[in-house]
Amino acid sequence: MSGADSSIRIGVPAVLTAASASGFVHAMHAAAGSAAPVVVLEGGGGVFCRGLDVASAVTSANLEVFVEALLAVRQVEKVVIAVVDGVALGGGVGLAAAADLVIASQEASFGLPESLLGLAPAAILPFLLERMRPQQCRLWALAPHARPATDAARAGLVDVLTTRAGLRSRTDYWVRQFARIQATAIPHLKRLTSAPGRALESSLRDGIALTAELLEDPAVAERFREYG
Repeated sequence: MSGADSSIRIGVPAVLTAASASGFVHAMHAAAGSAAPVVVLEGGGGVFCRGLDVASAVTSANLEVFVEALLAVRQVEKVVIAVVDGVALGGGVGLAAAADLVIASQEASFGLPESLLGLAPAAILPFLLERMRPQQCRLWALAPHARPATDAARAGLVDVLTTRAGLRSRTDYWVRQFARIQATAIPHLKRLTSAPGRALESSLRDGIALTAELLEDPAVAERFREYG
């Protein structure tokens, strides 16, 4: 299979609304039917993904489709590469962390701003804790400023760090490596190295249940509106 046929590129929404997250899930499901063994997730305009759209009301529907987006990344029977060249915040960090490989440019930044709003990165914690030590994860959540990609690489959130100019060549290199394996091995490897499907989904849904509960606090809801 040639390099051009080995991967499908999917744009990650700059912000996650119910509509944009649903479109992303649809694209992931469409990719699942392709013969290409690799899915490459990319942002644009200096943004990978800023997470949930705080400028509009976050409803249970928004949260539910966000879980579907996370599961689509992890459960698709393809190798998923997240290419981060810009800002990744909150749920955007979660989407990257759910991928099998994260490639970032030195210009990328990563942050977990949820605590500024009185929230916690609860829905994405299962994926963060696969990559980060619990103490690191706690510190990142408690000190919600954005970190450079070098810090994210040291923490385990980034697997390959490169220059912006080298981003495409490094991505192409890894696509070629993954295209060499038998596609039938991919779902088994992903299943064997992830939490059991039901346990993972349960953890994610526990996370959105906590988020929904916290949003019922008037003070948290007010901070959310102010932040937006």
